[in-house]
Amino acid sequence: MVQNKMMLNLEVRKATNIDEIVKVYAKIDEGWLRFHYKLSIWLVAFAFIIECLLSIMIVQTDLLSTSVPIYIWRYIAVPSGVNLICIGIGTVVMRSQRISHQVKMYTISLLLVAVAFILFTIHTIFVSSYFIFAIAIMLSTAYTCYKVTSVTITASLIGFAVSEIFIVWDTEKSIIFNNALRLGDFLVGLVILLAFSFICMVFIHYQRKKSCQYPVGIRKIPFREKAGNR
Repeated sequence: MVQNKMMLNLEVRKATNIDEIVKVYAKIDEGWLRFHYKLSIWLVAFAFIIECLLSIMIVQTDLLSTSVPIYIWRYIAVPSGVNLICIGIGTVVMRSQRISHQVKMYTISLLLVAVAFILFTIHTIFVSSYFIFAIAIMLSTAYTCYKVTSVTITASLIGFAVSEIFIVWDTEKSIIFNNALRLGDFLVGLVILLAFSFICMVFIHYQRKKSCQYPVGIRKIPFREKAGNR
C-alpha cells in the first residue's frame, strides 16, 4: 500500500511538472505570436516612412516620370491604405477571444505575406525585393509547424508569381515574357524562394525532432525531461 501511494505521488508530480512545462512553452508561443504581429506593424510603418523619403528625393530630381499627385496615389496612398487594412484585420484577430491560437498563427503569417505581396508589387522593378517573401516564410518557422509554414510558402510563391506575371503596377515594368532579362530574374527569384523554403522546412524538421513537438506549436516534453522524471 505504501508502495502504491509512493507511485501515485510520483505520477502526480510528473503530471504537475509536465503541465507546468507545457504552460511555459505555450507562453513562449503566445509571446512569439504577439511579436510576429507587432513586427508586421513595424514593417508597414517602416515601408511608409521609406516611401515618403523616396518620394521627396524623386520629386526633387528628374526620376519622376509622372505627376506628383499620381505618384503619391500609386506609391504611397494605395499601398499604405491596403497595408493598414491588413494590420486592421490582424488587430481584430489578435484581440478576439473566440479565435484559437492556431487560427491566429495562420492569420498573422498570411497577413505578413499579403504585406510582402503589396510591397513587392509596388517595387517589383527592384529585383531583390522578392526577399520580402523570404522574411514572411522565415518568421513562420518559429512556430515549428509544418502546416503553417507550408501555407505561408504556398501563399508567398503564388503571390510572387501573380505579381510578376499578371500585375503591372509600375509603368516602367515590362512583362516578363517580353523581356529575357526580366524572365531570368523571375526564374532566379523563384528558385531562390523554393530553395529557401526547403531549408526552412528542414529547419522545422530538426527543431521538432529535437524538442518532440506537437504539430500545432504546443511542445511535448523532450525525451530527456521524461527520462529524468522516471
